[in-house]
Amino acid sequence: MNPMDMVKIAGMWSAFQNRHPKLPLFFQKAAETGAFGPGTVLELTVKTPDGREMAANMKIMAEDLELLEQIAAMKK
Repeated sequence: MNPMDMVKIAGMWSAFQNRHPKLPLFFQKAAETGAFGPGTVLELTVKTPDGREMAANMKIMAEDLELLEQIAAMKK
C-alpha cells in the first residue's frame, strides 16, 4: 500500500471515530472480553432512510484471527 494512502486512511479513520465514537468503543470492548474467537458470529444490518433493510453475518473461523489481531495492532 502506498504510504500516502495509509496517511489518508489514518486521517479518515480519525474523522470517522469522531463522528461515530460508540462503534470503535464497541469493538474495543468486544475484543477486550475475548468475544472475537472461533465460532463468534458478527452480524451487520443496514436500514435505509426509506425503510429497506439488508443483513449479513459471518462466523469467525480460527483462520480469521490473525487478520483481526493485525487490524487491532494497527490501531495501537
